[in-house]
Amino acid sequence: MKIINLEKVNEKLYYERLNNGLEVYILQKKDFYMGTARFVTKFGGLDLEFVPINEEKMVKMPSGIAHFLEHKLFEQKDGLSVDDFYKKSGSYINAFTNYEKTCYHFSCNNNFKENLIFLLDFVQSPYFTDKNVEKEKGIIKQEALMNLDNPNRKFNRKTYENLFNSLYYDKPVVGTLSDIEKITKEDLYKCYNTFYHPTNMCLLIVTNDNVKDVMNIIKENQLKKSFKNDFKIIKKQIKEELNVKKDYEIIFEKVNQTRVAYSLKLDREDFKIADKSELFYYLDILLINGVGSFSDFNLNLKKNKIIEGNISYDINFIDTLDRNYIKISFYALTEKYEEFINLLENNLKKLKISKEDFNLHKKGILSETIYDFNNVNGIMGFLYTEYNFTNAITEKSTNIDIKYDDILKVINSIKLDNKSIVIMKPKIDS
Repeated sequence: MKIINLEKVNEKLYYERLNNGLEVYILQKKDFYMGTARFVTKFGGLDLEFVPINEEKMVKMPSGIAHFLEHKLFEQKDGLSVDDFYKKSGSYINAFTNYEKTCYHFSCNNNFKENLIFLLDFVQSPYFTDKNVEKEKGIIKQEALMNLDNPNRKFNRKTYENLFNSLYYDKPVVGTLSDIEKITKEDLYKCYNTFYHPTNMCLLIVTNDNVKDVMNIIKENQLKKSFKNDFKIIKKQIKEELNVKKDYEIIFEKVNQTRVAYSLKLDREDFKIADKSELFYYLDILLINGVGSFSDFNLNLKKNKIIEGNISYDINFIDTLDRNYIKISFYALTEKYEEFINLLENNLKKLKISKEDFNLHKKGILSETIYDFNNVNGIMGFLYTEYNFTNAITEKSTNIDIKYDDILKVINSIKLDNKSIVIMKPKIDS
């Protein structure tokens, strides 16, 4: 096992890639009673075109198939309920699928090793039949209908859909109703056998159990199972242009207040900072300082009654065939959306930060990281976020080596040329 020293939080993270390709990260907290694990595969809502294992031709799957697969793995051949197994010991089990990954996770106060073995076994024991697939369609269609009725989800998805031309952000992760109906057990097995191979998966663990004992249990479990060797996943490499798909759209939904999303599509190459985590910190510090809850800009907008509540934002990194992008979206509740957009753009053009403020924000990031390591869920949240971000956790993960001179370069690299605005207004019933 390799030891990854997380010096800033005074922790040791143990790592090993097993012979079958599965990556395992274990962090031991001896004095903590609670344990948790996340079993992650790099398969999400965007992965619709690929070459299935043992085949040669590219196929295109119905939207929502990664989410459908997540649901079906909770049904076991012997009829045993995954939920019931964990409930018996007072443990919690769940799963989620996003555009990039699917994650199965549990947390417990006892029986950690038994729960871990069961997690590995149920995720690695697919059982799909024509009958149980058809039965699941009704359940997932209900979930899809709830998503269609959720204005927040639609609003968020629109920011992606209008920004990107070729990626499948126009398809909800849960899938469209017509696509859900098309899914077959053969489709599910093709996706499972391709993307649930150990070489495409990772196991993240926080426990008070001995690290060697836990690793040995995992190895013994994996040795009982056979997986194809010399396996390579071939996904369709999608080319995405820098221009946005739609630069302005007004939609009407059942909401009480008008809301606006102002999104930027940025070329990562413009920033000249290779490390994704470092670039995220620079951007986050700039935006906290420039538009955050306690910024002069945000406070003045509230004082002048241009917005209600605070401005919020998110930063996302999207990699494609020939370009890597950064999506930054700003959100606000406002009836004066045109005025807000103009003021926001002017503010973004004049972003600045003093060295003193930079150092304060840098200390704040480190403080938040240290605080995360005071509880099991915080630690797992940190580990998963790091892995989700870069597909690896390293000694640099807590070593926040960011410099004031570099954030000044980042300011000069933010361009407002490629933007998309979505306005959601209350629907007036006729």
